[in-house]
Amino acid sequence: MQINLTPEYVRIDNVCSQEQLQACLQEFKFLLPAFKEAEHTGVKKPEHSNVDIKEYKKNKAVFLNEIYHQNFAEYSPNIAVLTKTVKELKDTDFTACSAMNYLKPIGVGFSVHLGAFKNGGYYKPHRDSSTITVLFWVSEENFNGGDLIFTDFNHTVPFKNNTIIAFPSHYIHEITPVVHSNEEYVRFCATAFVNVGA
Repeated sequence: MQINLTPEYVRIDNVCSQEQLQACLQEFKFLLPAFKEAEHTGVKKPEHSNVDIKEYKKNKAVFLNEIYHQNFAEYSPNIAVLTKTVKELKDTDFTACSAMNYLKPIGVGFSVHLGAFKNGGYYKPHRDSSTITVLFWVSEENFNGGDLIFTDFNHTVPFKNNTIIAFPSHYIHEITPVVHSNEEYVRFCATAFVNVGA
């Protein structure tokens, strides 16, 4: 028996206007001092991995509920982009066997995680503890690496500014090391961890 494996994911390029994109980037930079070291940001690694937790992820990140009171979250430009995207995905007609149909139930909620990577930053193979993962990629710098790999499929999605990637959270995925000439944070990602029944 031969099984053809290809990852199911949604890619949306040019998600928002340049003005909206700049507001999202400014939010990342403004909140960067509140970002935590990787080992304090909910690192997920496969149980069979023998890599030390401190070596599993090299970046800084924060969950926005640790910063914003719920009443003020609507003013976050990154949350606005992710909320609009999740609503659009809910209204999309996927094939009957698509895992993206988990977005269809009325009770869908998500938490938002902001991550920042600089030269040498990466995230080794892991699964997310949610139903659907939605990534919003933001950058104003040119760099190499920082790509998303669906490890089980050996499929790479190159990083591109102002792009959304949505996929089933149970996929093992990783972020390749960022290569940049200085030590400033250059690769930003706002992640919505979407859960059904939330």
